[in-house]
Amino acid sequence: MEFLFKSKYLPKNRILLEEIELAAKNLFSKFRNFEIKSLNISDYMANYFGKSISNLKGTLQRYCFLLALCLRNYKNSLEDFVFIEYGGGSGIFSLLAKEIGIGTVLYNDIYKISCHDAKEIAKSIGNIADDYILGEIQEIISYLKDKSIYCNAVGSYDVIEHIYNIELFFQGLINLPQKNLSLVLASGANPYNPIIKKRIKTHHHNCEFIDRKKEFGHKEGYTLDAYAKIRKELILKISENRLNSEELKLLTRLTRGMIEKDIRECVLKYLDLKIIPSEREKRFPSNTCDPFTGNWAERLMHPYDLLGFFTRNSFDGQVIAGVYESRNNLTTKKYIPKVNLNIASIYNPISKLTNYFINLFSKKGVYLAPYYIVYAFK
Repeated sequence: MEFLFKSKYLPKNRILLEEIELAAKNLFSKFRNFEIKSLNISDYMANYFGKSISNLKGTLQRYCFLLALCLRNYKNSLEDFVFIEYGGGSGIFSLLAKEIGIGTVLYNDIYKISCHDAKEIAKSIGNIADDYILGEIQEIISYLKDKSIYCNAVGSYDVIEHIYNIELFFQGLINLPQKNLSLVLASGANPYNPIIKKRIKTHHHNCEFIDRKKEFGHKEGYTLDAYAKIRKELILKISENRLNSEELKLLTRLTRGMIEKDIRECVLKYLDLKIIPSEREKRFPSNTCDPFTGNWAERLMHPYDLLGFFTRNSFDGQVIAGVYESRNNLTTKKYIPKVNLNIASIYNPISKLTNYFINLFSKKGVYLAPYYIVYAFK
């Protein structure tokens, strides 16, 4: 198959796999000559979506794998299936779900512009989701209850590593109105892959200490200032300059990974009771978040810790290693001046071999994987 890799985790239903493969081929054809400039969407989405479809085959391979997991334990008609794409961004997961014929597809994002833009993209190819839900997990729960809808699957990619209160989100997931619920939560912030972990820790350092310049596609509402500088300014304001330089430095460091309201609580407790906050991220101390939005900068988390939340709440599940997608036939000119090699001719054979070992090693495969998947079902 072109869009589905061989994996021990795929459904055994051959007909279903062929349907997913055909849906991906059809969606690929719809986007073959796609012009982003023709859409009424934001610069942020144009940039974000443009990156996704610049390697469309690889992007669809990823979502085919995740969709197959969403449907792995489902035995009934796809027309009766209810799928939610959480934190959908450009909505490619939803587009694929509609293409395969899933009866109810619900897109969600906390960003109003994303909801608008994802719908515009879907309209342009005729794959509109059944609804576009703005908000977080509580808004989804309210929506499902109001409509008397039972959810069968929730899927996401590169979302959970940005959610400020992951425990609250997971609690919401297990409280969804549900029938045979499957959760497929994939994250590229893989702490087991040493190359990825090093790259992400560098990203954490840059977000924490270095101001950034506004570039095309910047997400409005997300700060460009260094997070440590923002927290320092917030602490000075909250404390009304009642802290000496050492106390200010200490609280700035210990409030790393906190949103503004939690920073305020810590500062007031220190001023009133001299209670020093404990470090929030002891296992991955480089983790940091935007103090205004709570958006984590690709938070490193142990996937087995995340899975444990669900297994303690009557779910079965496992951590699944993600796989490497194909690359387009692009040259390295952009990256290595005066060299004209075919990236795909080098990358694709290596990725296939790596995927073979990821699949062979099972649990240990996550050490090679580009992302991990928390897969839980009930």
